[in-house]
Amino acid sequence: MWRIKSLAITVVLLGVLVFGAVAVHAGWYWNSAINVEGVEVRTRWTVDNGADPAAADDYFASIELSVPKGAYAQVIEVAGNAEVSVTEASPKYKCRANGIDAQAQYVVIGLNGADGEQVQVTVTADG
Repeated sequence: MWRIKSLAITVVLLGVLVFGAVAVHAGWYWNSAINVEGVEVRTRWTVDNGADPAAADDYFASIELSVPKGAYAQVIEVAGNAEVSVTEASPKYKCRANGIDAQAQYVVIGLNGADGEQVQVTVTADG
């Protein structure tokens, strides 16, 4: 009996690992990835359209990441319904020993009469 349980747990864990790797590779958890000074910054936006959660394709986002002057930043990956630009910000943004100041700005536009009620945005950094 314990062998069946351990086999079932192993299969579930393997499935989670494989599905998670595919989801991350496919960009399901973010709409863009940007290398900022060696740190991968990911932006994510979603639209709550009430009854039709699959209507996110009816929206387009323009994302602008502002970084300190002289900071290295390169767009790595962008979803098909978004565009990403990186600009150098005013001198108030600084590169520090333990991080940098940056700002992400989103403009989300409904296409073909889409009328979502709420836009949710997140920014994460790994590195």
